[in-house]
Amino acid sequence: MRRYMLAAATVLVAIPAHAYYHYVHYSNRNGANPQFEKFNAKSVTFFVSDQGPAILAPNDTFASVLAQVKQALAAWDSVSTSDLRVNFGGLEDKNQVSNSPGGDVVFEDLPPGLLGVGMPLANGTNILRSTVKLANNTNSGLASGAGPSYYEKFFTTAVHEVGHALGLQHTWTSSAMSQDVIRNTSRARPLDVDDIASLNLLYGKAGWQLDYGSIAGRVTFSNNTPVALASVVAISPTGSAISSLTNPDGTYRIDGIPAGNYLLYVHPLPPDAIPADESGLRLPRDQNNQPIPATPGAFGALFYPGISDVTQVQSRAVNRGDTLANLNFVVQAKASVPAYDLIAYSYLDVNTGSSFWDDGNANRSWASVSPAFIDTTQKAVTLRLTASFGDTPMPSAAQVLGGFAPTPRGDFLRPFADSLTGFQSVRLDLGIPLGAGAGTRHLVLNYGNDFYVLPAAANLVQRPVPTIQSVSPNTDGTVTVIGRNMDPRVYFDGLPATILNANSTSITVTPPPGAGGHSAIVTVFNSDGTNSLLLQQAPPMYTYPGGGNPQITGISTRTLPPGSTSYVDITTQDIRLVDGQVTVGFGSDDITVQHVWVKDANTLRANVYVAPNAAVGPTEVSVICGFQVASQPGAFNVQASFSSATSTATPVMWLPIANGDPAQQTIYPGASASIYGSNLGGTISAIQVSLNDIPVPVIGLASDHVNILIPTNFPKGLAVVKMIVGPVPANPVLVEIDAPPPSILRVTNVSGANFDALHFASPSDVVNVIVTGLDPAVVANPNRVSVTISGITMPPPSITSLDGLQYQLQFVLTQSFGSTTVPVSVAVDGSSSVPYLIPIR
Repeated sequence: MRRYMLAAATVLVAIPAHAYYHYVHYSNRNGANPQFEKFNAKSVTFFVSDQGPAILAPNDTFASVLAQVKQALAAWDSVSTSDLRVNFGGLEDKNQVSNSPGGDVVFEDLPPGLLGVGMPLANGTNILRSTVKLANNTNSGLASGAGPSYYEKFFTTAVHEVGHALGLQHTWTSSAMSQDVIRNTSRARPLDVDDIASLNLLYGKAGWQLDYGSIAGRVTFSNNTPVALASVVAISPTGSAISSLTNPDGTYRIDGIPAGNYLLYVHPLPPDAIPADESGLRLPRDQNNQPIPATPGAFGALFYPGISDVTQVQSRAVNRGDTLANLNFVVQAKASVPAYDLIAYSYLDVNTGSSFWDDGNANRSWASVSPAFIDTTQKAVTLRLTASFGDTPMPSAAQVLGGFAPTPRGDFLRPFADSLTGFQSVRLDLGIPLGAGAGTRHLVLNYGNDFYVLPAAANLVQRPVPTIQSVSPNTDGTVTVIGRNMDPRVYFDGLPATILNANSTSITVTPPPGAGGHSAIVTVFNSDGTNSLLLQQAPPMYTYPGGGNPQITGISTRTLPPGSTSYVDITTQDIRLVDGQVTVGFGSDDITVQHVWVKDANTLRANVYVAPNAAVGPTEVSVICGFQVASQPGAFNVQASFSSATSTATPVMWLPIANGDPAQQTIYPGASASIYGSNLGGTISAIQVSLNDIPVPVIGLASDHVNILIPTNFPKGLAVVKMIVGPVPANPVLVEIDAPPPSILRVTNVSGANFDALHFASPSDVVNVIVTGLDPAVVANPNRVSVTISGITMPPPSITSLDGLQYQLQFVLTQSFGSTTVPVSVAVDGSSSVPYLIPIR
């Protein structure tokens, strides 16, 4: 019996959330001096309303919703070239007032078809606060919202709306910031290059653009009239697409393009991009905060340098650090666009998990999925092209870029009456070329003198999608997942499990922490973007053993004034605390949790900072670990500052405490440490500092910091730092004392000869670095160790234990340094050895 699974995207009305590439302000209506709305901060924290969704889908929980929001924020935080850290802060009261910039995640009833909303509130170009609105009913994925939190659509929607909240609007490249109907991102690939470039334009680190190329030009009509808000796209035939919108004067610039070969094209915005109420793309503003409209009407899409037939277009090379300038377009006005908001589906055999060519076999059980997956081990596949509403316009030809042959209208490209939608759809049969490769591919539909591009229309994969046959708990608390075609990427309700051992048919994992009785949907997500939910509409579940309601039983410090720091101990009950997976929140962007440590099975320790402008009043304290959630509304209080002379002189230790050597990232016995702060007094003799109540020498004093010496015999671990200035104590804080950095004894070639005046190192040589003082645990976790030569990081070393507490780090030298003597350094967890000099040709 044939079976059809309708993806939610086919029935969702295309109602974009707040949109465009950035929220732009110009100094005049001609588009001079563009400025973007953004957070004027290095860090922004999002809190989630403790009310949660009013209605949860079957097997969905608020804990799972929180886990997805945390993962979505982590996706944006993972952009290494961005200077903005994006944090999950836990729970907040819905009426919480914060004076510091931040974000709120709330749950509301959404209009039909709307998956979510993300919007910044800005004062000019400074974002003061942002709101992400998710559905108040996770059981309504076919009406509004993204459905249950354990579905990938909920995660990608949360990523999309957080992007809006950070200052990004829509693009039309199928990236995370594209509206859902054309979006092709996944848990394996939550962001595309278009999203990363857009974020970097707002928050990129100094020099981030040096690793990328740029394209610039202008879009005009034949009479030189500029075209405003045209979408210009650089598209790699076998890679990603990246785009920008034109300014009011028709100019454009695309930054952040990875080096490679690209086709360049321009197209008008789809008709639904700018709704009358600006619920979609928010138009740019002039100096009076008045909107600057897009150029009215449509125009014909063009490939550079003015071609509408993709088969005649030559790609252009984009190099690191270079700009291709004056890539201009002259376009012709048209009454309408030929197509927009199309969806590409592939057919998957439910029994095998492979995509297939629809040969009319009525006995095949199948599913239709979007974005399309094409199994390149097959000879041919069928794609179904469907408009998000109405009939699908019939093209004269279609081509999937990256080695696929053009398909003219005929037996392999034809319209058909789609009984599932009640409208015309288009069938495209594709032969799979040899060496098709893997990854996203773009679809170009030719409409004579116009065309439509659906970036990332299909995902090329080289095996069937994964399926799970069973999920079995083991006596040691682990879980074994049995299935087929599986990568070692197992998620419980959207949180990743720890992989212990794996092959394509069996994976044993440690589940993420969960409260007793919590039932989690188990899903396998492969690195190619496929997942087991594509075929399993009744997915397997795992129920956590035990019972008890997670709760907070004690908070050591419940009040602090603005501008203060302190450590806080929090005791819990019925929560399995896992170091590195715990979020402690104080319910307000005015209160920053600098670091969290798991002290023991029931106790957490955290350094807390209250901003000088903090709103006075109660806040909510929450502890979240995996699917374990505990909170105490109003458990902490920001008290009004005292006005007496004594209180204003209270010393404050700022966080974090740093190594006195800026090149070192950790604090260890024998090192100096700098404690920055305020009200530190005027003489060293008036300052007393202790670690775990052991006095330590104060070796320096400046107006804003104190230097102390860590005793050489001081034990590793967490230490309570206390400071007294004269008779007045500061609130104590915590510092981690780490092991001293390793010492390099010698550096040798593969034969064991030292590199010296007679033995030079050369590129491709095997290099051995012999060290002492290395933490033995790094042998099992070599990612903690890095080797640099003259500041250039070498490939991760292999680590071998030698006699006499010595270790050998072995790697291959990757480059020449110009026949000179250069320093070699070994760092563990950021603590670097004293450099060791070797000669390199």
